[in-house]
Amino acid sequence: MILLLAVVQVQHQVRLLETKYSDKLMQQKNLQEEWGRLSLERNHLTAPARVEHLATQKLGMHLISNSDNQAQVIFIKPVMSDMSGEPMVAGTQEIVIPTVEQETVPK
Repeated sequence: MILLLAVVQVQHQVRLLETKYSDKLMQQKNLQEEWGRLSLERNHLTAPARVEHLATQKLGMHLISNSDNQAQVIFIKPVMSDMSGEPMVAGTQEIVIPTVEQETVPK
């Protein structure tokens, strides 16, 4: 009789573990799908063409060709927020970006 109860108990534990395992597999699948969607969204949001478009349209930035390979100075104007009306950038900032010569890498 005790042996029969032990078998039933083990079968019940096995069913519970199978259910948990199945739930975890489903959760893993959902997380992988979400990661794929987020990866695509990140790639879209950080695409160079999109960043350049936003920089020129929303921030008023423009590309300056620098033939002397010197540092470029970028002035950022305050941009008003759509929701609060508060400036997103406090004051005008000066950012100096040094130009780095590209090295050729042997193939």
